[in-house]
Amino acid sequence: MLVFWTPMAGFESPLFKALDDRLRKALWQSMCSSQHGSPWTVLGDFNVSRSVGESIGGCSRISDAMEEFNDCLQASELDDLRFSGFLHSWCNKRSNGCISKKLDSVLENSDWLVKFENSEAIFLPPSISDHCPSVVKLGLQGIKKNRSFKIFNFLMDRADFLPLVERCWREQVHGTIQYKFCSKL
Repeated sequence: MLVFWTPMAGFESPLFKALDDRLRKALWQSMCSSQHGSPWTVLGDFNVSRSVGESIGGCSRISDAMEEFNDCLQASELDDLRFSGFLHSWCNKRSNGCISKKLDSVLENSDWLVKFENSEAIFLPPSISDHCPSVVKLGLQGIKKNRSFKIFNFLMDRADFLPLVERCWREQVHGTIQYKFCSKL
């Protein structure tokens, strides 16, 4: 599944704002209702950051759109694909009152992470656009890169999550301290 979400920059009429909100909500509702039993990724300009920490300048509060976007990602079991390059993928390019944000994302489900465990998104330097282009590398060369520990937040909402973690940590494992710790992850 591939999604590009690019509202018309600079067009701020009340009618467009209402249409923009409706289209955004329709997109997220569609993503949330999609049930996928296979690897999938969604990428593009979602026109919203996931957190206040993903922006410099502008509003410094959590907006309704941020909460809706995060709720949608939680419901659709999507998370950011590991990425490198530019964190802030959009900039208004103003010398006075500059604002930059992470509006573009490459999102993955857990099946994608299992199938393409070496995949990553690379956000390249911006050129004529106010957005950074992104490239997704699937990492099919067979060389495993060290990956940091990653957990999908939706797993913690399951009723059996904590009992399972407790049971795994109580299991007796023989070996060095490092081996014991790593085998329980």
